[in-house]
Amino acid sequence: MKNLLLITVVIIVVLFPFNSVKSQTFNWQNMGNEKKHIASVNAGLEFGIVYGLAYNYAFKLFHLPVVTGIEYSIPSGKTIGDDFKTKTGLQVQWLNIHHFCLNTRAQAILRRYKNDFLTLTNAGSDLALTAGYYRNHWFLAAEAGFDKAIATHFKHSTAYRGNYAGALDGWYESTTGGNVYFGAQAGVSVKQHEVFICAGKLYTQDLKSTPMIPFYARIGYTVKF
Repeated sequence: MKNLLLITVVIIVVLFPFNSVKSQTFNWQNMGNEKKHIASVNAGLEFGIVYGLAYNYAFKLFHLPVVTGIEYSIPSGKTIGDDFKTKTGLQVQWLNIHHFCLNTRAQAILRRYKNDFLTLTNAGSDLALTAGYYRNHWFLAAEAGFDKAIATHFKHSTAYRGNYAGALDGWYESTTGGNVYFGAQAGVSVKQHEVFICAGKLYTQDLKSTPMIPFYARIGYTVKF
């Protein structure tokens, strides 16, 4: 029974979109002191087709540019809202030397996957480093990050319990680790509007294997006001 449950969890986490499209992308150089609010929509490929919305607020902390906000995304599917992912946290620009910028991101993640047998709710984190060249009307950057699944809550359905009456609900430390990703991002800015793209490669945390779909890609639109 225990082995069967573990196998089921591993299959679900590996095969379904339990991880998510990468975080909000925007042109740091095009911010300006008057543009505090950043809203965006995006669509991408990562463990399936995913659509997202994001809102961020820009400010300065000890003279460092900081962006904080929240993101929400859902995979395409028959029942909208059964599966979702939210992310919230901070992005900080540490260096800006002749338009070459170094930025970091730290976010908390809450995501859910539901099927006829099981609802999984996962708490995790996403840490990333971005370095690139930013001008007022365009930017090009490289990114590297680690998406970690920390703990997962299991809730078994009545159908599942009909076959395995001893199934236990509750929080369990994740046995699947996380994903490391490496990629590039680019965008074009016209006044307060931006169009951006990003793409890259996914690896499991030991860097020895990849998920079933080892690539991610995203395109989006951002407005600053």
